[in-house]
Amino acid sequence: IMNDIQKDEIEALESIYTPEEFSYQQIDNQYRCSFKIFISLPDDYFFSYKDTRDPSAIDEMVKISHLPPLILTATLPADYPAVSAPEFTLSCSWLRLGAITKLCKKLDGLWSENQGQEVLFTWVTFLQNDTLEFLNIERSVSIDHAYTLYKMNSEKVQNEATDGQLPEISEAKNSRSIQKRAHRRNKYKLRNDRRAIVEQNHSKNQSYKNPIHYLLDYNEKRLIIEFKKRFYTCNICLLDKSGESCTQFKPCLHVFCKECIASFLEVRIKDGAVQDIYCPEDKCKSEIGLEQIKNLVSPELFAQYDSKLLNTTLDTMLDGIYCPRKDCQYPACKEPDGNMATCPNCRYAFCALCRMGYHGVEPCRYNS
Repeated sequence: IMNDIQKDEIEALESIYTPEEFSYQQIDNQYRCSFKIFISLPDDYFFSYKDTRDPSAIDEMVKISHLPPLILTATLPADYPAVSAPEFTLSCSWLRLGAITKLCKKLDGLWSENQGQEVLFTWVTFLQNDTLEFLNIERSVSIDHAYTLYKMNSEKVQNEATDGQLPEISEAKNSRSIQKRAHRRNKYKLRNDRRAIVEQNHSKNQSYKNPIHYLLDYNEKRLIIEFKKRFYTCNICLLDKSGESCTQFKPCLHVFCKECIASFLEVRIKDGAVQDIYCPEDKCKSEIGLEQIKNLVSPELFAQYDSKLLNTTLDTMLDGIYCPRKDCQYPACKEPDGNMATCPNCRYAFCALCRMGYHGVEPCRYNS
């Protein structure tokens, strides 16, 4: 009977969550479930950081739209849900161990309130909707601890590289140091829950990654994923298109379908108007990025754009000239203190004044 109840719960969870959010395995007649819990952040949410070793340090605030998910893993005992609770772990990369421990205790409390009933959906709903309020981090979350660890580790690596080797430490002193660290770790573990895990943003034997870059990189990747899931009205063709078929300008955030912007770019490139390509929205000054152009037009058209942009840029420079060989015509720059120019394509060295082969110290007839 228990197995049928568990099976029904698993099937219900599959119908509620996406494959990215929920997965499971059945091993030795036990269900092992894994949840990625994405927390919806308020519009103006920030993470803050500072080096806690500096008493005068002030919190730096960085706006963010997405944080990495909480990871909940749960194994269902044979007598769940009638008697036993799921055996679980909860991990997070941006919360401290004490905060994750509080969440674990809260999940225990929810089980006590609902013992005898399926509880996984209740757990996930709480973590998804109430984590920020429960931990009193509704407007911002601090990563001071992770940032300070990163700074300390970076300084240690830098000092080791500078010194070449670590200073010698006596065996007795080293032993006392190891014992003290072990004592601190054991004391820390007693205060926290073994089911609570701080997910490290570095691999074993590797340096800590900058937690600021880690969160910003994740935020950028998640913004792209969420953008592709939605539908937008293109302000050129006025048709509704999926995010997968659209492109967005920054920082204005105006959205157009890729087909319309590709046509817009094709006209600009063929007309030679390759500088200062702005968002098509009226009076908008957001400029399109190089990578954006590359992703929207064909390789052949992008090569034309790249060549025309280079030529246009060189034309605005005093030293911008072209190889005089008819079968080359590649852009080249002359030496700043002389008249010699060298083509980077065919290696032809020529006089920048008369365009003939470079004549060294001989005065140029064109100049005279």
